[in-house]
This record gives sequence, structure tokens and C-alpha cells, in this order.
Amino acid sequence: MTASKLFDPINVGRMRLSHRMAMAPMTRFRADDAHVPPPMVKDYYEQRAAVPGTLIITEATFISPQAGGFSNVPGIYNQAQIDAWRQVTDAVHAKGSYIYLQLWALGRAADAEALNAQGHALVSSSATPLSSDSPTPKELTEAEIHQYIRDYAEAAKNAIAAGFDGVEIHGTNGFLVDQFIQDTCNKRQDLWGGSIENRARFPLEVTRAIVGAIGADRTAIRLGPWSTFMGMRMADPIPQFAYLAKKLADFKLAYLHLVESRISGDADVESAEELGFLVHAYGNASPVIVAGGYKADSAKQAVGLKYKNHEVIIAFGRPFTSNPDLPFRIMAGLALRPYERDSFYLRQDPRGYIDYDFSEDFKVQQQQQQQQQQQQQQQQQQQQQQQQQQQQQQQQQQQQQQQQQQQQQQQQQQQQQQQQQQQQQQQQQQQQQQQQQQQQQQQQQQQQQQQQQQQQQQQQQQQQQQQNSIAHS
Repeated sequence: MTASKLFDPINVGRMRLSHRMAMAPMTRFRADDAHVPPPMVKDYYEQRAAVPGTLIITEATFISPQAGGFSNVPGIYNQAQIDAWRQVTDAVHAKGSYIYLQLWALGRAADAEALNAQGHALVSSSATPLSSDSPTPKELTEAEIHQYIRDYAEAAKNAIAAGFDGVEIHGTNGFLVDQFIQDTCNKRQDLWGGSIENRARFPLEVTRAIVGAIGADRTAIRLGPWSTFMGMRMADPIPQFAYLAKKLADFKLAYLHLVESRISGDADVESAEELGFLVHAYGNASPVIVAGGYKADSAKQAVGLKYKNHEVIIAFGRPFTSNPDLPFRIMAGLALRPYERDSFYLRQDPRGYIDYDFSEDFKVQQQQQQQQQQQQQQQQQQQQQQQQQQQQQQQQQQQQQQQQQQQQQQQQQQQQQQQQQQQQQQQQQQQQQQQQQQQQQQQQQQQQQQQQQQQQQQQQQQQQQQQNSIAHS
């Protein structure tokens, strides 16, 4: 593996990517007729999240029923869609990767008959048809413009509820946001058209509303100044898009996504126009993703040399369809399997969608990683067992100590009881001795009294004898 800045980690919004190769948004028409992603959509994105730390940007997704007009395109405006997308985001996150949802409104590019069947009108920034044989769209009113802005913000909140890491506004390829930006479509002469500033107002207000709803570090936008797809390409797009990029830089978005002039829709074209003016206008406000026909060598050159003064990520689109492990293949220097254009838009069909295998080298790496994980799990289990044994031993020791303490306490209590008994016996003996002493004292007093009485009697007898003697004399 040769060293390249393309393989270096990078911080994007709230994410820490392990390399600088993202999966570009690609319409695949695999949703069901209710615009709900079926299980194979989960499998598709889960496969392409296999290299941990990869950023995936989903296919363009309708923000509301009136923003649609194509069949089998997913939506993000009802609970069934949110729940289905949650299966996708959980699967991607389980692989250690990240996923942004691209928000889409078709404008005049929609199928007018499909919209009419649902009770919705074909609309755009102005009543400018896509081509001479296309129906004329209805110019959006001021109130309708603000409703679209609210729909974008609500769709962004739904995306976060579905577990996405953020959202990307689809602002290129001639769809509604682009129809406001470029004067090939926008002929208005009010706050929403007629000047560079006014034509930039709709994408800026959509961005502002989404930033207010979910945060700038979960918001991004995709622009393509050079594309001629869907009737776009101003005579001189540089002033318009440079102004827009400078204003977008003030939001401090998660990233700005730019499409090279080599890509128009899903086709390669010859072009010498560059994106340097846009990258320069945006400054280093946040990382920039560039997309458009990149191969391994040109991607390395773009990141390492062409945009060396900026934090740039390369988005790969069509090669990712046939190479679910694309970042690994490029890092390992492996050849990419050719994509099959005929399978891009097979509606509700798993063929050419989830039937591409990983490279053998990647399988070996996965097996090795699984073995390492198993070994780590075994080591963790052993450590846990050792910890449990240690805890058990500690518990046993604590129990023994507690038993010893209890025995000591019992012995102390017994000793205290014995001491108390001895003290009581001593007190009883002392009391008995005191009683004996008192009795002896009483006996002595009685004896003394008797002696005194005897002495008195003797004295009395002597006195009588004396008296008798005197009387006889």
C-alpha cells in the first residue's frame, strides 16, 4: 500500500472518517411504489459500508410528495419511510461507517403526468420549460417557496429521526435548487431572481432552515456549476457560484460537495473547466468533497497536489456500484471491477445492485479481522473469567475475614460477659463482707453494751454494800 493523503483520516462535521474516499449519491430506482426503501436497499448500503470509517451519501430522496415525480425513488416524508431508512442507517453504523441522506426536489424535471396523477402541479422557479417539447411548469408563488423551504427542514428532521448522520441538499443537475440558481431557468424579477444575490436566495434559505432544524455540522449541499444536464449551464457561472460559495461558507457546514465539469448527469464529458474558483471562494470553512470521473491515481493527485491546501475528499459514484469494497481496493492497489451501466436503473431489481462480491483480498482481511476479533473476545472472556475468579477469591477472603471478625466479636462478647460475671461476683463478695463486718460491729456493740451494763450493776452493788456497811456501823 503506497502512502497517500487520500488514505488519511479526516474530521467532517460530527464524523471521524478513516480515509478520504466517499460514496457519491446515485439514483438507482429500487424503492417500492410507495417510495419506501425495501430490504435490498439496506443490503446495498451495508455492503458499501464494509470498510469502516467510510462516508456514504445516499441516492437523492424526495422531501415531500409534491417534490417528486419519478417512480421507485425513496422518500423521507412519512413514518413508513423513516422506519425503513432506520434499517439502513443501523446496518451502516454497525459496520463502523457513516451515512448522509441527499434531499431532493425535482421541480420542472419531474414527470408531469406522474405529478398530475397524484394531484400535484409541475413547478419551477419560473415558467420556463425544460425544452421546446416539454410542458411549461408553474412558477412558484412566494407562499409556495416558503412551503418548500419548510419541507426541506422537515425532511432533514425526519432524516435525523431515521438515524442519518446528516443531510446533503441536492443543488445540482438541473433540479429545483439548481433551477433557482441558474438564469437559464430562473427568469424571476423579485426577491428570488433577477440578480446574483436573489438567485442565490433559495439555496441559502433552504440551507438556513435545515441548519436551524438539525445543526450546521449535520448539513451539507452539492453544487455543479459546469453541468449542462437538464437544461443548465449559465453563460458564465463563475460569479454566481463564487458568491453562493462565499455565503455558504458563513454557515460552517459539515462539508461542501462539488461536481467536476467532467460529469453531466451520469455521463462523462470532455471539459477543461475547473472547480478551483469554488474551492477558493469557499476557503477552508469546512472540508470539500469533489466528484466527477475520478480514478485511483487522479484521486490521489487531487487530494495530494491539486487541492493540497484544502481538506478534500473524493467521491466515487459509478465504480462503487460494482466495487462494494472500493476504498480497500484503492488502498491495496487492486484493480476496480468495471461497472455495468445497463443495471443502474433496473427498477426494484436486485440484479446489478446487491450481487457484486468483495475482492478476495478483502475477504482474507475480513477473515483475519474476524479471527483477531475472536481472539480478542477470547482474551476478554479469559480476562473476565480471571476477574470473576479474583472477585470470587476476594469475596471468599472477605467472607473469611468477616467470619473471623464475627468469631473475634463473639469471643470479645464472651470475655466481656465473663468479666461482667466476675465483677458481679466480686461485688456480691464485697457486699457479703460488708454485711459480715456490719454484723460483727453490731455484736461488738452489743457486747460493749452488756459489759457496760454489768459494770453499772457491779457499781450499783458496790454502792449498796457501802451504804449497808455505813448503816450497820
